[in-house]
Amino acid sequence: MMQEKDLINTKMVLQKWGYEVISSMRDILISQNKVASGNLINSLRYVITFNGQDLDIDFEMEDYGQYVDKGRKPGKFPNIGALSKWVGIRGLPKSSIYPIAKKIKEEGIEPTPFFESTIQNNQNKLIADLSEAFALDLDNFIQKRISEKF
Repeated sequence: MMQEKDLINTKMVLQKWGYEVISSMRDILISQNKVASGNLINSLRYVITFNGQDLDIDFEMEDYGQYVDKGRKPGKFPNIGALSKWVGIRGLPKSSIYPIAKKIKEEGIEPTPFFESTIQNNQNKLIADLSEAFALDLDNFIQKRISEKF
């Protein structure tokens, strides 16, 4: 059975892809002026794990990133504490908290697709690169096993 050490090329492809995806996410957030405190952009990261059979890549971010990515439907007031913090970071007067909260309640928040769309847009490249890398890792593994037997 192949182990993590046998999947060197595959892991390198995942690392490179993870880095490129995170970079693209950051570029989108910056170009759309969605950086206030920098917490969201700095929280973006990927984690590669091996569970004994598979290498997996997971992307992580601050919880509120989902509202930036998918937007927010109208209907409820936002978290006033978080909004107050955002207003302070943006340098807006405290008196703007309630009008902004009311507008969010009434109109929601437009999405800024940066997370899921970036992953989906880069999947085809990943699949092609992974196929190549895994084939190389498998070939190396078979060659190693054959040389151990003879």
